[in-house]
Amino acid sequence: MSDSCHTTEKNTWILEIQQLKAAGKKIIALAGNPNVGKSTIFNYLTGLKQHTGNWPGKPSKVHTAPIISKKKLLFLLIFLVPIH
Repeated sequence: MSDSCHTTEKNTWILEIQQLKAAGKKIIALAGNPNVGKSTIFNYLTGLKQHTGNWPGKPSKVHTAPIISKKKLLFLLIFLVPIH
């Protein structure tokens, strides 16, 4: 039995990172203080509209997106929850 409701999600993105590292692919993580532009950079590079936060009532979720050019994976972009 799992002691966390986020175990499956966490294991999924960790597994994805491990597979990419084993294949020699680059991984870039966006991390930092709240309100410094992480969402803006992530959304600009991916074309998505992701938002994350770490206040009560807001689910903590790690977002990932492959950055691809000419059908070749350049790197995996990881958007982490804000840190204080």
